[in-house]
Amino acid sequence: MTDSETHVQGRMAASRLPGGEQAQFEWIPQWKGLGKVFFGLGSKTRKALADGVKIGVLVFGWGIRVTNQEGETSIRWEEITELRKEVTQHNIHSTYQMHYTYRLQLASGQGKVFGGMLGERLDRPSRATRLVVTPGVTTPVTIEQIGRLLDAGVARVQLPLAFQRFEAGQTVSFGPLTVSEKGIATGDKMLPWNEIKEVTARRGTVNVNKVGKRLPWTSAAVSKIPNYSVFDALVRAVLAPRP
Repeated sequence: MTDSETHVQGRMAASRLPGGEQAQFEWIPQWKGLGKVFFGLGSKTRKALADGVKIGVLVFGWGIRVTNQEGETSIRWEEITELRKEVTQHNIHSTYQMHYTYRLQLASGQGKVFGGMLGERLDRPSRATRLVVTPGVTTPVTIEQIGRLLDAGVARVQLPLAFQRFEAGQTVSFGPLTVSEKGIATGDKMLPWNEIKEVTARRGTVNVNKVGKRLPWTSAAVSKIPNYSVFDALVRAVLAPRP
């Protein structure tokens, strides 16, 4: 087993901010030899890891604390307007690694990018692990699990806003796709709700399927859809059978 495949487990630490507030979850990349984990993009980050700079993400009820070679940044959930996630597979010395990248767009106009790798054979058990807040401890998580925590935090803020806009008759934009009371649109095309058979996501691609058609009406990469979990919840709610 390589270091990059070593699952975050064992004793749960108590990671705190300088003021004493304790984090609920913590992701710290494992980096040694073959198990290089890339946090952000570029050689500066890899050098920072090699120099022993602490890099990682703390998750709190109010948001996250990101630490990298540029310092520490606290980000509240309501400051994150967009979250994009991308998952790619890499073959490193005949060992498959899943590379997770998270891109945050903040209300201030700034952005934050971070990511890391997880061995393929640990990816499935990571996804199956239920994330539960344990009072008094900081639970270590994988790079896959930090994405689920980001999803949940962003959705708590953005999903109610999306529903409000939708119910007010406004168009809700999700990158290449938009959602409104009329249906789902892409570019200058629009498919009414009563003609939508289903909307599915498989292997990183979202397919909007039309009633009576075998091929998708339109497709888009999940990584191109900001706040995908919000898009998914909104579309499922509209398509759900109603009394």
